[in-house]
Amino acid sequence: MSAEWIALFLVATLLLFLSGRLFRRRSSGWGLRRPDCLWQSLPREASLFMNNARLGLWCYEPAGDALTLDARARQLLGAAEDLISKAGLLARVHPEDQETLRLAWENCCRQGGALAMEFRALGEDGLCRHLSLSAHALNPLSCKGCQGPVIRGTLQDMSEQRRLENSLRESESRFSAVFQASPAGIGISRLEDGVLVDVNPAFLEILGLPREEVLGVSSSALHLWASPEERRSVIETLLEAGRSYSGEHRMRRRDGQWRHLLGSVDIVCLDGVQHLLWVLLDVTELRHSAALINRSENLTQAVMDSLPVAVAVLDRLGHILRVNRKWSEFALDNGAPGRLQQGEGLNYFEICLRSFSEESAREALEAMQAVLAGKVAVASVEYPCNSPVRERWFLLQVSALGEGMEGIEGLVTIHVDITARRLAEVVLQQRLELQSQLAKVADSVPGVIYSLRRRPDGRYCMPYALRGLKDILGVEPEAVVEDFAPALGMLHPEDRNRVIDTVEVSARDMSPWFCEFRVLHPEHGLRWVEGRSIPCAEADGGVLWHGFIHDITGRKQANEEIMQSRDQLRALTERLQSVREEERTRISREIHDQLGQNLTILKLDVLCLRNGLQPDQEELAAKVAAMGSLIDETLKTVRTISWDLRPGILDTLGLGAGIEWLVDDFRRRLGIRCTVRVPEERLELHDCLATHLFRICQELLTNVARHARASRVDVSLACTAEGVLLEVLDNGQGVAALPANGHSLGLLGIRERAVQCGGMVEIVTVPEISGTRVRVQIPVTGMEKEAR
Repeated sequence: MSAEWIALFLVATLLLFLSGRLFRRRSSGWGLRRPDCLWQSLPREASLFMNNARLGLWCYEPAGDALTLDARARQLLGAAEDLISKAGLLARVHPEDQETLRLAWENCCRQGGALAMEFRALGEDGLCRHLSLSAHALNPLSCKGCQGPVIRGTLQDMSEQRRLENSLRESESRFSAVFQASPAGIGISRLEDGVLVDVNPAFLEILGLPREEVLGVSSSALHLWASPEERRSVIETLLEAGRSYSGEHRMRRRDGQWRHLLGSVDIVCLDGVQHLLWVLLDVTELRHSAALINRSENLTQAVMDSLPVAVAVLDRLGHILRVNRKWSEFALDNGAPGRLQQGEGLNYFEICLRSFSEESAREALEAMQAVLAGKVAVASVEYPCNSPVRERWFLLQVSALGEGMEGIEGLVTIHVDITARRLAEVVLQQRLELQSQLAKVADSVPGVIYSLRRRPDGRYCMPYALRGLKDILGVEPEAVVEDFAPALGMLHPEDRNRVIDTVEVSARDMSPWFCEFRVLHPEHGLRWVEGRSIPCAEADGGVLWHGFIHDITGRKQANEEIMQSRDQLRALTERLQSVREEERTRISREIHDQLGQNLTILKLDVLCLRNGLQPDQEELAAKVAAMGSLIDETLKTVRTISWDLRPGILDTLGLGAGIEWLVDDFRRRLGIRCTVRVPEERLELHDCLATHLFRICQELLTNVARHARASRVDVSLACTAEGVLLEVLDNGQGVAALPANGHSLGLLGIRERAVQCGGMVEIVTVPEISGTRVRVQIPVTGMEKEAR
């Protein structure tokens, strides 16, 4: 039995003793049926003791099963009457304690003696009270008027005491749990000698030592103090001023690690002995974290300063927390004061109202409030912000900065200069309008503007084409948006592979594509189509062509007719030249044979007539001599005309001799220095080919005489593996404006003669430097053609 129960039992015994004396002394006026009178006659000392101890008195008579209660006992039991039965008492006891109380009560009634126990009572108010009951059985003789044994005792409310005890136990348990689980090192050392008497695991972790090496060791030996003087000074301060000590220092553990410790020391009294309560906090990682945070802050600022946009970080109220260098430049460009350039501490909401236009400020504030309210993740507002020198546009982008207990913690605002984009949009709008106009114009053009794309996998499609595609290729534009196969199916089978090959070459070389091909139109039959486009490479490896296709059937037909007419004209020209050469040859032969012979005969007759004259016929002899001279001149002219019409040397000695005679005649007539190089052996050429080359050389020398103003002419004739090469070079002034298509009749004749022979003419002129060089190349095929 505890000391409390023993003391309570002694108090109850004393009270019962005193009450028994009173019963014996004044039994005539007392009785169990009159409890109020019973208790009012207690000695004054006993009443004061009961009031101070808050005891309730009761008396139980087993014979009548009557339990008499005083006012305090009724209050503690929650009874409405001062007289109840044992069952009434048990009805007010907690169900878990009823059986224990009943057995103890019955045992006390049977055997007598003392009764002491604690139980829980349930009052009518629903509260559960812890009550302490003490009782003692009395002899019937000691209570006059009682029918048998009597049990008297006391009731005391122990609820508050038990609550305090439970609180103390819980407090001790919590302190023990906190002491053991605290992340801070806690140690207790005696004030007298500094020996540690208890430590928690965190304290051991900080020191890096096991528990047995810490307990019983002084704090100085563990280097918790920098020096004995520091300990003495701190203890004096604690004892005099009553203030706790706190400070930070470094400590080297046994394993060599240096730790930063933040400690505090205070005086506590345990079991009447003063102790020092140590609280150590290892802030090594905190210092490292602080250094990392500082480094992170510097890195964050450096990253922000490197951004090409103005950035400002705000709190929920709009105060600027941080800005980057671009923000300062942004504020400076807009004529803002120096404080706004720094930005930090200012309210950005007020800046918007003051700096923006009314509409832009309202939009900006609504965007920021929407982000703060969590309605949108990111908000954007475009606003004009003109500097003192030019008009500009900016894009304000607002995003959330973290999220805490109260929602979004702040905002990040980014200002992007979009002046170039706005200008580009204006230009784009103009281009779209122009494109719309061009589209209308394109719709009226007899052709189709299109875009052809080759995907990276090699498949073709036509993502864009005008409506006229159906009139040209016979397919709708929508049918070839994803696959160009329907359009390829419309190409003539003989041209399909050629078209694909030209497209592949254009994709490989990135060269412009041009092709003419035939289309089997389902409605119009065979049509000729011409396509042109420019390729450009795409990022995914594909190729995109933009071009134009149109129907050239009419042009093809016209070209065929023109070619036919040209062929006919060339054939007619060849025939005319051939007839002319034949006619010249015939006329030359006729003049040479007929007229030359007649003149020769006439000259012989004149000579005979002259020889038959008499010496005295001088006048007649003079006339005959004049006639002879005239006949000689006429004969000479006939030979010249005959030679010009068809040089006989060309037929007798060949082209080489004819070229030499032509150059010698040119030099003799004009006095220009000339050189000529011809093959030593006679060139066996067809008469027609030799005639063409002779006439070409004759025309070139004539042009030199008329236009070149040259002082030297070089003529060469050579036979190579490719054919016959005729070259005429002069050092004259050149042709000032060389006709591109040979519209000069002389040059046109030269080109036509060369074409008739299957050859080509090359004319190079460099005025005032090297004159003009004309090269006529007649291939072997042309020689064979003329030979046939």
